Amino acid sequence: MRRWADLSLQRKLELLIVAFMIPVLGMVVVLLTTGLQLNQALNERYRVGQFDTYLDQLEIAVLNIETGQRGYQLSGNPGFLEPYNKGLRDTQTALAGLREMGLFPGEVERLEEAVYSFIEEWAKPSVAKVELGRTLTPEEQNALLRDGKVLFDSLRIRFDSLQRATELQFNLIRERSNRATQTLTALPWLLLLLVIVAALGLRLGLSRTVAERLSRLQRATEQIAEGDYGVRVAVHSRDEVGQLATAFNLMAASLERTTHSLEAARTRSELLAALTDALQSATSSQEVARIAIQGLNQLLGASYMFVNELVGDTLVFTGWYGELPPEMGPVLETGVPLAASPEATEVIRSGRPLYDHRFYTGERQPPGQPELGLAIEPIRTPGGKVTGIISAIRPSALGEWTAEERELIARSVAAVGIALERSKNQAELRERTAELERSNRELEQFAYVASHDLQEPLRMVSSYTQLLARRYRGQLDEKADQYIDFAVDGANRMQKLIQDLLSYSRVGTKGREPQPTDAGEVMQEVLRDLEVALRESGARLEVGELPRLQADRSQLAQVFQNLLVNALKFRRPGVTPYIRVCAQPEGAMWKFSVSDNGIGVEPQYHERIFVIFQRLHSKEEYPGTGIGLAICKKIVERHGGRMWLESSPETGSTFYFTWPAAEERV
Repeated sequence: MRRWADLSLQRKLELLIVAFMIPVLGMVVVLLTTGLQLNQALNERYRVGQFDTYLDQLEIAVLNIETGQRGYQLSGNPGFLEPYNKGLRDTQTALAGLREMGLFPGEVERLEEAVYSFIEEWAKPSVAKVELGRTLTPEEQNALLRDGKVLFDSLRIRFDSLQRATELQFNLIRERSNRATQTLTALPWLLLLLVIVAALGLRLGLSRTVAERLSRLQRATEQIAEGDYGVRVAVHSRDEVGQLATAFNLMAASLERTTHSLEAARTRSELLAALTDALQSATSSQEVARIAIQGLNQLLGASYMFVNELVGDTLVFTGWYGELPPEMGPVLETGVPLAASPEATEVIRSGRPLYDHRFYTGERQPPGQPELGLAIEPIRTPGGKVTGIISAIRPSALGEWTAEERELIARSVAAVGIALERSKNQAELRERTAELERSNRELEQFAYVASHDLQEPLRMVSSYTQLLARRYRGQLDEKADQYIDFAVDGANRMQKLIQDLLSYSRVGTKGREPQPTDAGEVMQEVLRDLEVALRESGARLEVGELPRLQADRSQLAQVFQNLLVNALKFRRPGVTPYIRVCAQPEGAMWKFSVSDNGIGVEPQYHERIFVIFQRLHSKEEYPGTGIGLAICKKIVERHGGRMWLESSPETGSTFYFTWPAAEERV
């Protein structure tokens, strides 16, 4: 037979219901039986009552017969025959009722015989004698009275016997009905008590079988929710709750393993992220090696770690960890030839890592050292070229190199390879940047000196050619005048070029520190300077609300002036110039646009016009040196913005540039 603890909850509940229903059914049977008994007792009680009533009616009828007969006998008055006759009729009715009730049939039969004997042998003959007119002597009357009394006393004895039997039967029936009534009265209370006991038992059983165990499961679940993944619940049965507890324990164990795995993975990810972040700032291969060794050794527990770069056929040490023997000092300085390390050679040649948790054993085992394991990972460039190795040595007692450790080393070494490549590129970039900065400084200095030093002789040439033109014009032939004009024009253009070149070189070297500047005020100053040119051209100018900028005021004015002058210069013949200046926010910058309805620019020249000394038209068509837009772009870029053009021929041009918003100080 199965143990109670092994039964399912449904089976347990079914057994509890059966255990409850058995006494309930017993009570129902008792209730039905008792009800039938009570009903039978009530019926019998009714019959006994009716029997007693008929018996009383019979006794009264016999008494009426005896009384009527005696009165008629003594007085001869026929009025006394009325109760006599009624008694005879009632006697028939009462005897019929007694027989119908079916109680005491023997006694009833003997009573009936006695009654009929009383009537037939005494009452009727006495009445008949009186009716015949015969006068009875006192002796005869006394004899009749005496005989009637004897018969009547005999009847009375029968009546008394039946009444006692009836009373006894009635008492017995009453006791049975009382017992049945008491039973019926007690059964509901017993049933209620049974329900209460069953409810308490069911509650206690459910409490011990389900509620308490579910409560333990709930507490265990709350502990897991609070981070205690080692909690388990006791399993005492194999029912549904026991199965649930078993499943909970399995889930908790799985969750604990998963959590430990996630914690380890998170630790590895954090270590790798920290390693990657640290490697971002490394500026040399030695710093890369130091960061890699510090990061990896936190989890690997290595006794020794080495980072080697492959230089020719030698593995050069760029970093190491551990208490190395003194004899390794020279090796750390000079490196290890590949021929002396076949394991490293194989890793570099094949590109496959080496993991052996019992590498240094037997003859390989260093004196005084425990058995050691070895891990070697190749360092690759982003392009896949092997440029070195990272190796780790630790006690074999720590076990095999796990898949997680291998993955961590591989990913860390990948980050090291990128960092090494980046550090080399950064070193080269720093060298090239320094070289370019030095070259730029020399070029700017050369341009400034050249422009400045050329000013004086050029002014002398220009002055003397202009003097020749004024003094000797018309005194020489026509060709001589033309040559003099060429010389004067060339000197003036050269002077203008030198001045523009000087301005271009001063953009980055002579500019002031940007300050919060009202672009609208700067635009108004420029418009005042260009008032005559604007009036003579008849240009229509529309200037929107301009913001405050972080700017060198004079250089901002130079940008506005160059763009407005270009818009006036490159206008279409016969068309009134229209210029529109506006600005709109774009993040931390402001985007400016200067639009015109001039001749426009072919799309293929949109970049070329910003190159110094690049012109799209001859000086006869449109005068100028071709350096104005180059200066504008250089000023914009100096302030951290950019400049571009959108244009098409005969529709006009729109120059865009961005400029930092003002850094207002509160």
